[in-house]
Amino acid sequence: MIGRYGNEGSIFSWEIMNEPEWVIKGLKQGTVHSKATPLTQKQFFTFADRVSDAVHKHTKHYVTIGMEFKIPDILTSEIIVLLRIGLSEVV
Repeated sequence: MIGRYGNEGSIFSWEIMNEPEWVIKGLKQGTVHSKATPLTQKQFFTFADRVSDAVHKHTKHYVTIGMEFKIPDILTSEIIVLLRIGLSEVV
């Protein structure tokens, strides 16, 4: 899909995951869903970094993560912005 629409001007961003706080263990907000395999914060950042890098091989659009809460403790606005360029230098 990104290969086909990666240069589409009407697309602002690609959401790589919706509401990750339901699979990340140890957050103050939210609890891991009973059917989910819990991830550590480091595992989640590794996932987000890899997917973000894969997306950016095909497009310059932003990469986003949807959230249920305002911003969980581990996902500062700076880290969300850095998804645009990849997280590997942050983690």
